[in-house]
Amino acid sequence: MKGEALRQDVIHYSSFPCGKFTALTHPRNFNIRDSIPKILFGKAFLKDEKCLLPISVEAHHSLVDGLHVAKFLEYFQALMNE
Repeated sequence: MKGEALRQDVIHYSSFPCGKFTALTHPRNFNIRDSIPKILFGKAFLKDEKCLLPISVEAHHSLVDGLHVAKFLEYFQALMNE
């Protein structure tokens, strides 16, 4: 790994617009020590007249607590409601 790939001050965001998911595990290379949070957005869909968007958040527990993830999702929901 070189340059930008070695940075630890990032968050990996990605999207999977092809379909819905209920759970996801991000591939990891355990030979490389990192604690970079990984967030994936799925395909938005309608259910019971509500627009839903699957989101997967994977983060190392020593950096991010469940409260932090809950606050992120709360804020994201507030932005989506605007």
